[in-house]
Amino acid sequence: MSYKDLAIQYFKEVLEEGNMDVIDEIVHPDYSSNAYYGDPIDYGPGIEKLKKRLGQWTDTFSEKFLLSQIMENDDALFCKYMVTTKQKKAWFSRIPKDKTARVEGLILIEFRQNKIFKMKDIFDYSDFWSQLGYLVDAGEYQLPAHLIVSEVEKVDLLQSEIDKLESDYTILQSSADQYKDLLQYTSYVKNFLKISDKAVRAIAISSVIDWQKEFKIHQSDLTGLLPQELMLNTIWILERAKKKIKDLLMFEKDNDKLDALFNNLIDFFAKEYSK
Repeated sequence: MSYKDLAIQYFKEVLEEGNMDVIDEIVHPDYSSNAYYGDPIDYGPGIEKLKKRLGQWTDTFSEKFLLSQIMENDDALFCKYMVTTKQKKAWFSRIPKDKTARVEGLILIEFRQNKIFKMKDIFDYSDFWSQLGYLVDAGEYQLPAHLIVSEVEKVDLLQSEIDKLESDYTILQSSADQYKDLLQYTSYVKNFLKISDKAVRAIAISSVIDWQKEFKIHQSDLTGLLPQELMLNTIWILERAKKKIKDLLMFEKDNDKLDALFNNLIDFFAKEYSK
């Protein structure tokens, strides 16, 4: 069977029809992938983990793939695809909204012993979740009532570094839409700091990017994660953001204020994700 035939079988029988038994036939036992479908406990190499991830995904979402520009060589295949997705039932706490998503993607499939050995998938999850109705326009964001604070004494930061962050945001702003959910909470942090909107957003986005690089998470939109994984990753991101802000402090005495600020935000997320 050609690599093209194996790829078509994977997309049609596994992803579209949800037949996990086919995986034993076409996937190598030492399979690995960067594709992420949910629970971090199951994220990683191996056929059984792949079956569990994809089984959960295909049970929740109905998908149709249109493959194009298929190219292959001695050990790999590359192709573009357009996937049309409809949500069939709740994805954990996310109830179907009778919406359809159509998103383009790119996939590189490596083969070993004529079986799928490794896959690298490039896919715009932000656009995907937005089309399914899980993201809203930034203008619609409002902080939850218990995170809205009255005017407080703001912490002094190094202005020269703030100026640099504002400049960095010009580069990072193209990524802002991907992190809408997180940027909602920058206004809360900003209440306590002498910092501009651009600078605090630059800190938030760069913190997420650092997290992605360190943990090799391809998925850019946090709304695609399970609640418990979302909570854990949110804490990791907040810790990175706190460290970045501590590096900007003008006075060392304000370290405790910053710790209290982020502890309060983590407590808020913990309560929200436990609902």
